[in-house]
Amino acid sequence: MTPPALYQPGDRIALVRTDDPDTRLRPGDQGTVIWWDPAQGQLHIRWDSGSTLSMLPGEGDQIRLLARANGQDGTEPEDPLVTRAGELGRDAGRAAATWVFDGSTPEEAYQRVLRGIDEGDPAVLDAIEPPAIGPAAGYDEGDLARDLGIEPGDRALPRAVSAYADAFTGSFWQETERTAREHTG
Repeated sequence: MTPPALYQPGDRIALVRTDDPDTRLRPGDQGTVIWWDPAQGQLHIRWDSGSTLSMLPGEGDQIRLLARANGQDGTEPEDPLVTRAGELGRDAGRAAATWVFDGSTPEEAYQRVLRGIDEGDPAVLDAIEPPAIGPAAGYDEGDLARDLGIEPGDRALPRAVSAYADAFTGSFWQETERTAREHTG
């Protein structure tokens, strides 16, 4: 079992076990690491099923590494197009996080969001996270292709879309959590 701090964004993992009685995740379910939060002891994961449940390895949750993100284990280096898509997603996620709170947000709202993040509560998380890409996001695969300078039918586009969405989600939650913690003391 790999220690949580050694997981990197983009690593592919599988669930071994969780103590969360309310999750629909089952052993063997797979996902992509978004980020490791050492302060909370949480490994944030975007599960292939759509779940956003974070793992608490120090509290009994167990996962196993399936594959490292490209370039981290001596495999082929990351495609520059995919890297650029990740950068675009990261920037868009940070920008989207600025819309979560406004100048008149009450402290209880910051605390509710932090509890939702800490507990991986889908009622809070799903209500806050905007779509990363697609019609509801106002930014679709065609827009990403244009920004990357490729044709919409390019074979690299699906990998670029995944990199964009993963980076968007990771930076959105990092910035949202940072802002909430900054306002709660």
